[in-house]
Amino acid sequence: MATATFQTRLMDLQANLLNFAYMLTSNRDDAYDLLQDTTLKAL
Repeated sequence: MATATFQTRLMDLQANLLNFAYMLTSNRDDAYDLLQDTTLKAL
């Protein structure tokens, strides 16, 4: 998969990933941190 396509798909999933991260952490700030760390590692 091309890098641009992967990045586009990842950005499209941000809301769903944030919801999942919140479900895991039960804390909004921790969920944002988890999402940011995960996104950076994926890119």
